[in-house]
Amino acid sequence: RAGTYWDSELRRLRSRAAARRMRLHETLETVPGRRVDLALEAVHEDLDLKHERLRTIEALVRNDTLIVTNTSGLRIT
Repeated sequence: RAGTYWDSELRRLRSRAAARRMRLHETLETVPGRRVDLALEAVHEDLDLKHERLRTIEALVRNDTLIVTNTSGLRIT
């Protein structure tokens, strides 16, 4: 039982440490040095607008940044 407690406590502490390293920015322009691990595009369901925003994001972030979209019905590839 003690092992279960310490496993749980370790997971909790790791989650806290990870949360302290996370920063949320509403726009890429406010990110120091463009150090972005994840970029979320969240404009309305307009394919041309989504493509424009995705191109803008690609131009601003590193090659290894994960870029995601919230589109539900549009094919973006």
